[in-house]
Amino acid sequence: MAIHRLFTGDSISGKQAHEWGLAIEAPPTEKLNERFEYLLERIARVPVNQLTMMKLMINQTLMAQGLYQSQLISTIFDGVARHTKEGYAFQRRAAEAGFKQAVKERDEPFDQPSFE
Repeated sequence: MAIHRLFTGDSISGKQAHEWGLAIEAPPTEKLNERFEYLLERIARVPVNQLTMMKLMINQTLMAQGLYQSQLISTIFDGVARHTKEGYAFQRRAAEAGFKQAVKERDEPFDQPSFE
């Protein structure tokens, strides 16, 4: 499923992310702000030096996995994609119909029927 979503750009809900193990929880919409504030208060209790060290540790792990190289190549590919037949066509359509309409038209072929 991850590759499918990578190629189509499909989004998943918080509930799906939780079911798939990509999120630790998925509170209902009406509880989201309350849950956010609670977690924020808990994180604020951790000493700043420990938060800094944890952030550095996580960043180092991502860098060792090639995060910066991935970001660099993604930036290059984005620039290349803008200078293709499809990229120029999208720019023209966005100028004519507006950005939101151009995105809607671009994404329509990937709309999914409901299988529920």
